[in-house]
Amino acid sequence: MPNIQDGQMPEWYQKRRQNLLNTLMASTATGAVSVSCSPSGKYKCEQTTYVHEGTYEFNGEQRTSKTTLVEAKFFKGDELVSRVLKESGHTGFPLSWIENHCNGHDYAICNEDEHGGLTVIELDTGKQVTNVEDGAEHGVGFFAFAYYPSPDCKTLMIQGTYWGCAFDCLYFCDFTNPLQMPWTQVELDLAVQYPHVVGWKEDSSGVITEERDKVTEDGRTSDDVYLDKKKNRNTDWSKVLANWRVRRYFSPRDGRESVVEGIEMLPLDAFQQ
Repeated sequence: MPNIQDGQMPEWYQKRRQNLLNTLMASTATGAVSVSCSPSGKYKCEQTTYVHEGTYEFNGEQRTSKTTLVEAKFFKGDELVSRVLKESGHTGFPLSWIENHCNGHDYAICNEDEHGGLTVIELDTGKQVTNVEDGAEHGVGFFAFAYYPSPDCKTLMIQGTYWGCAFDCLYFCDFTNPLQMPWTQVELDLAVQYPHVVGWKEDSSGVITEERDKVTEDGRTSDDVYLDKKKNRNTDWSKVLANWRVRRYFSPRDGRESVVEGIEMLPLDAFQQ
C-alpha cells in the first residue's frame, strides 16, 4: 500500500484537511462523547461527534447534506498530547493501543483519513505521523477498520477493504519502527471472504482467523439455501439452517500460506448476531 508521509502532503490533502477544519467550526456537537482508555489506564481518548448540515445545488435544485465529524483528543493523564479530526464514514473511528513497545514508547493507531489514511501517535512524546495512500484523493484507497498488534509488538495486522471490494483484506505490517513509514507489508494468503479475527498466537508466530457459515443438517450453506429458496417458495427456510460451520485458520506472519487448523459445528446461538 503506497503512501505519503507527513511533511510531504500534497496540495489536495492539505485542502481536504482545511475543509474539515472549516466544517468543524460551523458544526454542532451532538453531545455524544465516548472515552476509550489504554490497557494500563495511563492514556485516554475522548471522541466528540459533530454534525454539520448544509445545502448544495443539484440539477437546479437545492438539496440538503449532512456531514458527521469525529474529533479525537488523546491525553496522558490531564495533558493533551494529540488531536485527530476525521470525517466519520463507513469505518467509524477504529483505534488500537500499543503500550510498552520494544523501543520503550507507547502508541495509538487510528486513521484521520478514511479513504486510505493511517495515523500513528507516539503517546509519551506527542509525535504523530500520518500516511495517505495514492488512491485516497479519489476515495479508492484502503479502508482500515481494525488493528491487531502482536504480543511482541513487532508486527501489526490491519484488517480492511477497498471501495467496492466484496471481501476483506488482511495485512501484516512491520511495526518495529512505528514512526518510520511506509511499513513493510505482507498480505495474508487467506481465501476467506469475511474472516473473523480471533487473535494472535501467544508466541507472535501468526494470527488465528475463522470462517463462519450457517449450514443445514446435510451441510448446505446459507448461499445454497438462498438459491433453493427461489425454487421452493413454500418451504419454511427459517427452520432449515441448523448450525454454524466454523473453519479455523492459522496465518504465519512471514506470509507463508495459511493452513486449516480445524473444523467444528456449533449451535446457531454460539455467536452474537
